[in-house]
Amino acid sequence: MAFRDAWLSLRAVISGLTPGRRMALMLLILGSMAGFFWLIFWAGTPDFQPLYTNLQPEDAGAVVQRLKEDKIPYRAAGANTILVPRERIFETTMMLAGEGLPQSGGVGFEIFDRTKLGMTEFEQNVNYQRALQGEISRTITRLAEVRTCRVLIVMPEESLFVEQDRPASASVQMELHPGKKLKQQQVQAIIHIVSAAVPDLSPEDVTVMDNFGNLLSAPRGAGGIENSVTRQLEFQQRMERIIQQRVESMLDEVLGPGKSIVRVSCELDFKRQEITLEQYDPEKVLRSEQKSRSLSTESGAGPSGAPGVLSNMAPGGRGAAAGEGSLTREQEIANYELNKTIQHIISPVGMIRRISAAVIVDGTYTLVKTRDKKGKETETRQYTARSPDEIGSLVKIVRRAVNFDPARGDAVEVINLPFQPELRGEEEEASMDWRSDVSSFLPVLKYLFAGVVLIFLFLMVLRPLIKWLTSKPVIDGRMLQQLPMTVGEMERELGEGGDGSVSSQLSQAIAADTDGSAARLIRDLIREKPE
Repeated sequence: MAFRDAWLSLRAVISGLTPGRRMALMLLILGSMAGFFWLIFWAGTPDFQPLYTNLQPEDAGAVVQRLKEDKIPYRAAGANTILVPRERIFETTMMLAGEGLPQSGGVGFEIFDRTKLGMTEFEQNVNYQRALQGEISRTITRLAEVRTCRVLIVMPEESLFVEQDRPASASVQMELHPGKKLKQQQVQAIIHIVSAAVPDLSPEDVTVMDNFGNLLSAPRGAGGIENSVTRQLEFQQRMERIIQQRVESMLDEVLGPGKSIVRVSCELDFKRQEITLEQYDPEKVLRSEQKSRSLSTESGAGPSGAPGVLSNMAPGGRGAAAGEGSLTREQEIANYELNKTIQHIISPVGMIRRISAAVIVDGTYTLVKTRDKKGKETETRQYTARSPDEIGSLVKIVRRAVNFDPARGDAVEVINLPFQPELRGEEEEASMDWRSDVSSFLPVLKYLFAGVVLIFLFLMVLRPLIKWLTSKPVIDGRMLQQLPMTVGEMERELGEGGDGSVSSQLSQAIAADTDGSAARLIRDLIREKPE
């Protein structure tokens, strides 16, 4: 019964509206229903977030096919990005990772999980090479700087003759993330990973190139000169960074974080020298002495003359005997000890020749209360420079930290300058924190926003419009009195004493007219033309 009364009341209200208001009310109802359903649809739509980006086309196709099989909603943003609902990102990632997707542009050893009967040895070797290339590519892609990687390996067939054997070779092509760069140490690590994974592959036969065509590995025949220079530069930069961090950590403890800027430049000596010295002490030291003396006496001379029979004959022959004699022989041997010093000196590579350090320190700030023209009190930061004694103390501290040596020509400068406040960085950090906090409540905020919008539209738009459409026009009574009376109002006013109709009164007046004056008056009124 109540519903019937409400329906009748609504029909009465709508029937009392003008055609224009009816059309406006109909458009308002349709627009409100469309907006309501759109808000419900928008609030119920899942929040899609990237599942994978920068995928290879074949990997993207495999991932999409797997999502279709599991009936997981997804969206494709471009040819290499796939979006899934936020609440299903981690679940989908683990599910695809368990199935080896994405394959990062190559297949690994899982290719042998689906072996075929009747596979030839050539096919097995090709699959093994593909699997090895894919596994090496996946290993290199795990580096933070590498986006994608492709490895090509050439493994010649073994020959029966040693002189006909050819070594294996490999090439690595990498696509780096924007703004990223590989260090020479990382390039060498990639080269050794590839050479260790492939049999009979030496590091010299591995070529590494980035996506811009730059050769990252040492070219053949370079003799290691480029690598040596690169290592020297990296060693110098590492030395400067170590000294700089040492000074900065010390100043941060004294002045506070962000109150100092330190830059260090080192000049190193990369000459390699080997020196061997042998030194003898000129002072002699007698170690041992040996003396010997011999005396011999001879009674006569022996046979003399030409050898033969005649020289051995009796005294009457040609050989005559000599008289008696003595012989004395003395020998003295002295051994002296000589002090001998042998030095083998190898100068270390990378000795510091000279150190230059530049340090800028901030002053101190105090809050000062000031009043503007309107009398409002504000606080401002007033800068105060550091005293010369304090700067001198900082110079001594920095010199100690860098191992200052005036004989090398080292230089240390400490300057006091005001720093600009880092308000922008703090605001950016605060905004990032705010965004991260809001993103976690985004699903709830969507429904809350939809409810607020509906309430606002009902209170501020729908309700005033409905009230205006269904209200009757209100006219002031004094204005109505100034308007001319209608026929019905004249009849009601004249008919208060009897029959209120004007026609009946007029017929009565004509019946009572005996001299015909009323008839002439009516005839004149009818004949009279309006002006």
